[in-house]
Amino acid sequence: MSYENWEPPAALRLILRAQRRPDQPHFLVLDEMNLSHVERYFSQFLSLLESNRGLSSSSKLSLLDADSVRLIASTLAAAQEHPLEKSVADELTSEKQGLTLPENLFIVGTVNVDETTYMFSPKVLDRAHVIEMKTPDPAAYLKGEAAPAGALIPADEARQILIRSAQRRRNGFWEKENPISILKEAASGTPFASELGNITGTLEKLLAGLQRLLEPVGFGFAYRTINEVCAYVATYLEYADPSLFNHDGKSVGWQAALDRAIFQKVLPKIHGNRRQLGESLRSLNAFLSDQPA
Repeated sequence: MSYENWEPPAALRLILRAQRRPDQPHFLVLDEMNLSHVERYFSQFLSLLESNRGLSSSSKLSLLDADSVRLIASTLAAAQEHPLEKSVADELTSEKQGLTLPENLFIVGTVNVDETTYMFSPKVLDRAHVIEMKTPDPAAYLKGEAAPAGALIPADEARQILIRSAQRRRNGFWEKENPISILKEAASGTPFASELGNITGTLEKLLAGLQRLLEPVGFGFAYRTINEVCAYVATYLEYADPSLFNHDGKSVGWQAALDRAIFQKVLPKIHGNRRQLGESLRSLNAFLSDQPA
């Protein structure tokens, strides 16, 4: 088999470029991920996402080993294309290193749920933030009316948030600090500093209550979920704009951010029939509806 005309996959080129530009966010977008079993074709990524948590950059486990990177470098050289990617592969080869998942790589996947697709397993959901897109209003669409934009962050400010996120991941910040310390540091010097006690108290009560209700029916959560809910809220606090997520004039911004974190990290894993869930959904609804303002 000849590799002279081999074209490196777009995902591989993206990862190589991300290695060269560590403070530039890179996005790997996978369309309709659940047309096949995600756990099969994405299993290595899922394992690395878990295994590399808390490790320094020099200790990261490789997505591709050093021999594979050397082969990639030689085929890129033969093709005389993609010079940036080739230079990164050459550097890794000279250092006898494999290709790791860079901290500035953000993976986004789209999903359609119908009778032709596969549902995600708890393992996949546990490593993702699930963002459900609202269905369109047919009447508004037929009239050509634009859908409500919702909360928006200017592109440059969003980029800075992602850069800081990549830097923290590179330094293992989220794994080295306890959640309350993370929230305290994020709120320092922001309009939320005076509310920190209320924020952490509400967060503690909410997570403890959810665990108490969900664990008996098999949907309890562990450290990763708790940490990522706190990381989401911490990022919101650090942004220091109480008007974000407060576009309806009724919500308190940090509470709306906490709602979104729970909706993305905890609720998507709940599934089953009435016999399995019993009265837990009614209890859950009553509990979530009674959060302090």
